[in-house]
Amino acid sequence: GPGPAAPQSGTITLSGTAPASAVYLVEPQVTVISPPRAVPVTQGASLYAGWCMDCHGAGARGFGRVSGQMTVKPTDLTTLALNNGGTFPARRVIGAMQGAGAYHRGLMPEIGGALDGPLVEWIGPDGTPHLTTQSTMDLIVYLENLQV
Repeated sequence: GPGPAAPQSGTITLSGTAPASAVYLVEPQVTVISPPRAVPVTQGASLYAGWCMDCHGAGARGFGRVSGQMTVKPTDLTTLALNNGGTFPARRVIGAMQGAGAYHRGLMPEIGGALDGPLVEWIGPDGTPHLTTQSTMDLIVYLENLQV
């Protein structure tokens, strides 16, 4: 049969939870960004329209076209900072999008796979680095810009 596939160069994408050792495989392409960063809102808006709007609504207030059929009302995404002492809870939102912790109990579809792409390191407000994808950061920046 055919031998092993030749290694390919280019962007590495990961989905799901990777062991800490996997970070070393992609370290040369990791970049550090601190949100909010200048990003065309259309990148995050496009992701939002495709993956979030049906439940959270066009205005991100939890009144999407299927929200009336849900037993638990979708979160108003415009008040995340307001409900967190004025600070946008990016780390918590990233966790919810990736299906982690108490913020995801099977109510929200896991959209982590939709956010695959090049990895970036985001430095949180407390100085802690977080490895995530560029698409995730684009959506975070979009949601942060929606805050009341």
